[in-house]
Amino acid sequence: MISVDESDCMIIGEILLESLMRENAAIWLLAAGVLCGSCGSSFAQMNASDIIKRGFAGVAAGLRPMPAREQDEVLTVVAEMLSKKISFHPDGHASSIHYHQGGGATRVEWKDFKVVSITPQAVTTADRANGITRRYLVGFGCVASRTWGPKATNWSEWRNGGYLLFPSAIRVEEMSGKLVATLGERGQFMRGGGAIQPASSSGGGLPPGMKRAGQ
Repeated sequence: MISVDESDCMIIGEILLESLMRENAAIWLLAAGVLCGSCGSSFAQMNASDIIKRGFAGVAAGLRPMPAREQDEVLTVVAEMLSKKISFHPDGHASSIHYHQGGGATRVEWKDFKVVSITPQAVTTADRANGITRRYLVGFGCVASRTWGPKATNWSEWRNGGYLLFPSAIRVEEMSGKLVATLGERGQFMRGGGAIQPASSSGGGLPPGMKRAGQ
């Protein structure tokens, strides 16, 4: 495999743009292959934990102070859960595929998806009897979102706010000394966006006109 550094990636990126403009398919495919195989994390899904923690740092100053260690613990388990549900990309977008309970799927994209609040919740006597020692409500926010639904033929327009069927907040609880994040989703969300390519026909419960890479 060819090895390239960041400066080489920038140069190849310029070649891609120029090649695309000239519709030179041969150069485009060659450069794209080098990028995908060599630039690694610069162009792949970014680390969810880093993105979530960096995004929350921008809003934390206006919230009720929380010990740094406690905040980091909560954000870490939230990021671990989200990394199984959402793909985070270098350009600031996030994407997922929502598989509906009744069948079909909706592709979702967010701009600037982030954690916007961490609120400690009361723990009752009954909770403690059930082994719960801490509880938090973690809120999400974004600049805008768009969807490609089961019956759609293209992306919707960008809308203010998030996707209505993705929870706006999740519960994080400590049980037996371990924090656990629960999404409470309707249907099932799975990481997606980069692994779906345009196609002439749909299949496998994916949005019309799309298929999984490799099919």
